Amino acid sequence: MNTQEIIILMLLIAFGTAYNLYRHYSQRQFEEELNETLKTRGYDAFVEMLEGRKGRRCYPRYTADLKKMDAAIHCERHEEARELILKLNQSAMSSRDYVNYNMAVLSYAVSRRDTAMGETACRALGRRGISQKYFREAEQVYDIYLLRKSNHIEELRAFAAKIKNPSSRAMAYYRIARQYYYMEDKEQCRTYLTMSKHVFPDRTWRSVIQNILDGDYSEMDS
Repeated sequence: MNTQEIIILMLLIAFGTAYNLYRHYSQRQFEEELNETLKTRGYDAFVEMLEGRKGRRCYPRYTADLKKMDAAIHCERHEEARELILKLNQSAMSSRDYVNYNMAVLSYAVSRRDTAMGETACRALGRRGISQKYFREAEQVYDIYLLRKSNHIEELRAFAAKIKNPSSRAMAYYRIARQYYYMEDKEQCRTYLTMSKHVFPDRTWRSVIQNILDGDYSEMDS
């Protein structure tokens, strides 16, 4: 490769780097504008902005639909959220986005007590090529929070015994407590709620758990 070819190659690399930096900056700036629009002008203005020229340039179509879905859920626009979920279920997306999307749908299904939607998301995470850890998590959420089963107690005990992350251990204890609550075993329920409270030093979490221990079981019924 002669000197001229080296200079051309270096210029192309520099141009490509500069373009990627500019694109990243523009997308981040647009993201901030979108968030501010949702906060101040609402969902319809957010969608209009996202579907405009700049939005189409910044995001692939399914990414824009994912953002619309998140915004619809946040704004409690449930009809729009369901329409977007039906559309996204048929969309091709990266493995990472696919996992995050179905986890988000499962969480939404729990909040809406929608067993059919939760089952669809859970099954999607069990397909070939998806890490089993995501399916195990989805199956626990689906079984415990939507079907109110009590079949994950031993599994979660074993998980809590080996996991070092305090928030993960606290959640494991909490899910065990929920299952004992469904079994109407208040003593074991309170034991694991107390363990959950002590293992994770987060004020908000401790407050939620303490409210339950004080007799407000609405969180366990939700």
